[in-house]
Amino acid sequence: MEINDSDKSLTRRQEKNLLKAANAVARSEFANPQREGCPDSETLSLLARRRRSLAESADLIDHIGTCSPCFIEYSRSRAAYKRRIRISYALASAAVKAAKDDRVRQVIICTPDKDLAQCVAGTRIVQLDRRRDLLRDEAGVVAKFGVNPQSIPDYLAVVGDSADGFPGVSGWGVKAAGLTFSQYPHLEDIPKDWRQWDPSIRKARVLSESLFNSWNDALLFRTLATLRLDVPVFETVEELWWKGPRPNFEEHCRRMKATDLLRRITSAGSQIS
Repeated sequence: MEINDSDKSLTRRQEKNLLKAANAVARSEFANPQREGCPDSETLSLLARRRRSLAESADLIDHIGTCSPCFIEYSRSRAAYKRRIRISYALASAAVKAAKDDRVRQVIICTPDKDLAQCVAGTRIVQLDRRRDLLRDEAGVVAKFGVNPQSIPDYLAVVGDSADGFPGVSGWGVKAAGLTFSQYPHLEDIPKDWRQWDPSIRKARVLSESLFNSWNDALLFRTLATLRLDVPVFETVEELWWKGPRPNFEEHCRRMKATDLLRRITSAGSQIS
């Protein structure tokens, strides 16, 4: 997915309407209600998430173009994937940009998602895990994954990330990945000869064969796991400054019967100088 200044991201409502229109066209122009010769849902999802190469999926793409149910399922999967990627890119871009401003004491990324751990920097950019009430800085990333934040894309490339739809490399688990990338920060740093691997890494031969037999896949997975930092998010941090609840906030709270939320936000807003 390409994101630049000229992109106009669809809102959730626009995306929903677009899919609704596409579904109507699909049903009217090509059918296959019996789903004859259709791939399973996982295959369609992998293609939607670009886990499958488009060049190697020509027959599958031709089938989607003539099958209404597959077209609908693929379109929904693709839209959901693009929405999630836009959010991750935006969070990463905003965190890095805000951290460059000397007026910002600390940037807290309020999600424990593994891919966003690559943005953590010292104690300046950290992750918040609300469920565990845990603030994870760079030392915390190393403690959890066994690698520095810069190695997270490589780490995820081999262990996989179900949220982003790629399975990783066969035979690689979190322990093997942590040990390996603690010694060799990136895929290209790993010796081709398993005999040259650090002795702390067990089953080096098996891991080496699996990795280098799936080398192109590993590079693709790393690309998928690497967050872009150039998404346009805000001009200055002043745009992020909370100035109190909006005029219609009370109406929304009453509609949701969230009186406690209204009380807490109103109290916080009154303390703004």
